[in-house]
Amino acid sequence: MVTSGGEHLMTVLPADRKVDVEKLEKITGKPVAVESERNFKGLFPDCSPGTMPPFGELYGVPTYPGTSCQATIGVVPTGRACRHFATASS
Repeated sequence: MVTSGGEHLMTVLPADRKVDVEKLEKITGKPVAVESERNFKGLFPDCSPGTMPPFGELYGVPTYPGTSCQATIGVVPTGRACRHFATASS
């Protein structure tokens, strides 16, 4: 999870990848900062900490899946957030 322009955004990446903040800033056109869990856990009231699903749009959270996750979780690019994909960096 990151914030950008005062908005929470979900990034969906494999566990061995990190968010490419610079690339996500280019996509959103705003500064991006990685969030700590205490800042976003309230967005997922029916999920235990660390277990939220990779479908932020179901919770009203714009979601940016990394290109390597699209086939893994079956993401179909729809809606404003999923038109652009954040590329994960190693």
